[in-house]
Amino acid sequence: EMAGALAELFTMVLRRDFTRLDVSRARIVLVEMVDDLLTGFRPKSSRHALDALVARGVEVRTGTRVVEITPTRVHLEAKDDERVDVIPAHTLVWAAGVRASAVTAALGVELGRGGRIVVGPDLRIAGRADAYAVGDGAAITLTDGRPAPGVAQVAMQSAEHAAKEVLRSLRGERTGAPFRYRDKGSMATIGRRAAVAELPFGITLSGAPAWLAWLGLHLVYLIGSRNRISVLFAWGWNYLTWDRGPRLIFEQRRTSDHMDAEVPETRSSGSVGDGIRTPLTRTKDRDARTPSPTLEPPDSHPS
Repeated sequence: EMAGALAELFTMVLRRDFTRLDVSRARIVLVEMVDDLLTGFRPKSSRHALDALVARGVEVRTGTRVVEITPTRVHLEAKDDERVDVIPAHTLVWAAGVRASAVTAALGVELGRGGRIVVGPDLRIAGRADAYAVGDGAAITLTDGRPAPGVAQVAMQSAEHAAKEVLRSLRGERTGAPFRYRDKGSMATIGRRAAVAELPFGITLSGAPAWLAWLGLHLVYLIGSRNRISVLFAWGWNYLTWDRGPRLIFEQRRTSDHMDAEVPETRSSGSVGDGIRTPLTRTKDRDARTPSPTLEPPDSHPS
């Protein structure tokens, strides 16, 4: 998703905003350690994502891992080749997994992979009868033995399950019901009219239909009709104009000759810490700096 967004940003937005900047020199390299993109998706969706990125000029390197990073270089090593490839790069976007918040390490409970709290089938923290962990902070194992994906639906559903368990406990009812995750589908967007969506009942979408489904789902989950309408109009404007709100201004302001006659400066005079400052003026016609007298309170001078 990040690689696709950067490709469109360079080719469609920055090219128009910075006409003197050769954005064609921008090179986007996507490095994936496993052999396929979007490993949680079906092979058909993975292939569509790869084709969409390549069509946008992104270099995709699968089966490759990063072995070293320096301020100006990224060192890569392919799985079937011991030779290290070095790519000159000043910008590196790291998106290699999610780690739980550091607060989990301070709780004194058992932690699993990625610093996540080990929980039982009912999301109760191991060794604790009065505490639950949910979302990305919990190492949740699904009923089929797979780890729960790090998506928003898992966080929402696990939080709802834990809340119901707490309410049952307060009412004196039986607790310990196992958490059952209901997979409502997965979506990933690569760019404009390019996305993949895997929905329940084996439905798979790609291209523009998946992209529209992704937009619609995000609108539905926004709170309030006013927010939905505002976002819809913003998306429509962006789609028609390729315009973005943020702007970066790099051009240096140039001072005209008549304004550059005198440029006041303030520099320290005397020894360090003496508190005495003498304004110096620099004129256009000469290089000499002429000190101007300044009045100081009597008690401001060092003893």
